[in-house]
Amino acid sequence: MRLRKSSISVVGLVLATATAFGQSVVESVRSAEQRENLKTCLAGSFPSLCKHELLNGAERTQVAAAERRENLKTCLAGSFPSLCRHELLSSSERTDVAAAEQRENLKTCLAGSYPSLCRHDLVLNCISTFLY
Repeated sequence: MRLRKSSISVVGLVLATATAFGQSVVESVRSAEQRENLKTCLAGSFPSLCKHELLNGAERTQVAAAERRENLKTCLAGSFPSLCRHELLSSSERTDVAAAEQRENLKTCLAGSYPSLCRHDLVLNCISTFLY
């Protein structure tokens, strides 16, 4: 069966339209993924879920500030020292965080419910701070 030139042109036009449409869909998907990634990153709460490689320079700066802010909140709560990234803290923030961790540890120890979570070294440090 022989195709006429007009049939070939129609097939070519359909293929070209489908390819162009496919590219715009792919670009739309990428754009949506980048937008959602940026939202996740700017929240700063879950740095491990942020795809930092998708960010541009200005976005990286904003995300670093957001991650630092959220880390400081976590650290100042004092409840979960293992979730605190102490290396991101300034020296004055470290002092405040140490006090928060001692305070929360003392509460845990005095409650007596979870003796394995009580850090006795921090209790002694806390007591010596009050005595001197």
